[in-house]
Amino acid sequence: MGNVTVELTMSLDGFVAGPNDSPDVPLGEGGERLFDWYNSGDVDFPLPGTDMVFKISRASADLLEQTWSRGGAMVAGRRMFDIAGGWQGKPPIGGPCFIVTQQPAAEWL
Repeated sequence: MGNVTVELTMSLDGFVAGPNDSPDVPLGEGGERLFDWYNSGDVDFPLPGTDMVFKISRASADLLEQTWSRGGAMVAGRRMFDIAGGWQGKPPIGGPCFIVTQQPAAEWL
């Protein structure tokens, strides 16, 4: 049986984005503050399957390298998928991506 790893950034009061998130403002107004830690270190860490590079601590880089190297698939919600523009067909981590939704987009049927 495989393992499931959950990875997300959340404020202490339960927010994962600022208000008014959209494809134009993916993290919402002020939401980038939730991710400041991704750029507060001195180690370059490329996000697998993307052109994004984070600057994180050595300890965070070691943990993420271990965790993400074992990733087989990604599960995301429909809202994240829509805001990310479907990652232009290349979801992060570079493997299969399953979108949980009650209403698939017509163009994907």
